[in-house]
Amino acid sequence: MIPNMFKTMILNSTDPMGIKDNQSVFVMVNKAYLALLNLPKDFNIEGKKDCELPVATAEFAELFKQHDRKTEQQGKTVKSLEVHRFGKEQLIQPYIFNKTPLYYDNGDILGTLFHGIPQHHSILLFSDIILGKLNMLDQSKVNHKKTASWIIHHPTEVLTNEQWEALYLFSLGFSYNEISIRLNISKSAVQGRIERACDVLRLDTFNIQSFIRESGWLSSIPASLLKNSSIIMTD
Repeated sequence: MIPNMFKTMILNSTDPMGIKDNQSVFVMVNKAYLALLNLPKDFNIEGKKDCELPVATAEFAELFKQHDRKTEQQGKTVKSLEVHRFGKEQLIQPYIFNKTPLYYDNGDILGTLFHGIPQHHSILLFSDIILGKLNMLDQSKVNHKKTASWIIHHPTEVLTNEQWEALYLFSLGFSYNEISIRLNISKSAVQGRIERACDVLRLDTFNIQSFIRESGWLSSIPASLLKNSSIIMTD
């Protein structure tokens, strides 16, 4: 039996929310969650598991279940970073999902309450977790007003997709060698792309990083660098 206070909170929230039981079976969700998964408003999700949903995130069902069990075992809220194709437009978007354990009156575990929070504003979260490298940005030098949200494209038509991929990683502090490994190209090819990009922008490699950061271009994430992922976050 779900307390009415939880039902009211979930149904009235504009954020994706819902409850699963202790077997990771959906008990209830709100309209925002159905919209996030691009499911019809009248879709009956009750009694189904993630793996049974007709959505792309179904392939991550086992990871979602691990998140549920970890939340129950630790007895506290556990976060995960979810980057998937969400919404009607099916654009790759980042969300933090908080999962909190729920209990019956006798102390037995009922299941988990989940709450999705969009993270389009968090460029540093992208560089830290998705790229798997602690960011090397001086936050005081980043134009936060211009990097308020994630945009999946490149910021100028004068650069090719390949040039922007290399330049973006270079601006995050990746070395030529690290970029070559990530893009699966030679180190000389990386250097060539960055130098050609600098020539087009009429900047040298010593000033290009500060220009990218201060111009707010870090919000223009190359689509090829965003991959569907589910990462349980540790404290």
